Amino acid sequence: MAKTNKNADDTADAIWKYFDGIKLKLGKPVYTTLTEADAFKRSAKGQLFHEFFDEFMWKQVKTWVKDGKTSEFVKTELRMDKLSAEAMKSSPNLKYYNEFLSKATNEWAKAGKSIDDVKKILGMEKLSADAIKTSANYKYYDEFMGWSALRWVDDGKSIDDVKKLLGMDTLTTAAFKLNANFKYYDKFMTMRVGGWLNSGKTTDDVKKLLGLDTLSADVMKLSPNVKYYDQFLAGRVNNMSVDDVKKELGLDKLSGEAFRSHINRKHYYDFLALRKPDV
Repeated sequence: MAKTNKNADDTADAIWKYFDGIKLKLGKPVYTTLTEADAFKRSAKGQLFHEFFDEFMWKQVKTWVKDGKTSEFVKTELRMDKLSAEAMKSSPNLKYYNEFLSKATNEWAKAGKSIDDVKKILGMEKLSADAIKTSANYKYYDEFMGWSALRWVDDGKSIDDVKKLLGMDTLTTAAFKLNANFKYYDKFMTMRVGGWLNSGKTTDDVKKLLGLDTLSADVMKLSPNVKYYDQFLAGRVNNMSVDDVKKELGLDKLSGEAFRSHINRKHYYDFLALRKPDV
């Protein structure tokens, strides 16, 4: 693409000169320097040109993403590299920059870029967790993390792997849910639960995967993973008979206080409440 000035109309002028394809669509340009830019924009031919310019730029965005261009490269190409954060907001090219970042987040996740890599790309490497949330590029960080959670599921990452990737592997139970990355852990785990239900995992299998198999009932209630155990059980018992549900929940041989104090009792009552009456 030809070098241009900051002005979007100068960018348009450069494309007029550069693309023979425009001549096929519009004929010879009415203006070669766009000194009457405003009048040109209001003209029918001007509107058609700007539609074509948009079409070209959306394709250019896809090319930049495919070629793995950096955000700084794209800023420079869009003549936004010397703009202040405030000036960028009013740039006519901001929509192309935003589209590039949005599309790039998925490609970064597919390429296996680390969280630190992406923080650096987005200029967040020196920001605190709170500052990241208020950053102008937080939206794209959030999108990247969401795509990454999906990729971790597809790649068969273990729960421990994901905790480590998110920097949550050494957190206390109390700090776990308060961590800024918990939302991505939650997204990963919710997708894992769906996979377990489809794969025929048993309650005991899932307890072990969640690290709940060695915990007492009281300690288990405090685990951040009990939520996913509950989700799994809710899906698991949905279409079972009453007797099968009791057996699945480990309640079939219990009575009295042992039954009332069992951690799975609430799932049994939830099942009964939602169960359709026998005809």
